Amino acid sequence: MIDSTDEDGPDCHRCGVAVASTGEQRVVSTVEDGEAIHTHFCSDDCLTAWES
Repeated sequence: MIDSTDEDGPDCHRCGVAVASTGEQRVVSTVEDGEAIHTHFCSDDCLTAWES
């Protein structure tokens, strides 16, 4: 496995900020049609806003 860098890391699903650039990253994982889906967020605030 190769370590990811800021350049290839995911962006926040809600606000678009590069998740790797924050210290509060959160990930919500779900399974849809047999495929794992990982939704990334830059902070608890973005995660909470997305959930509501």
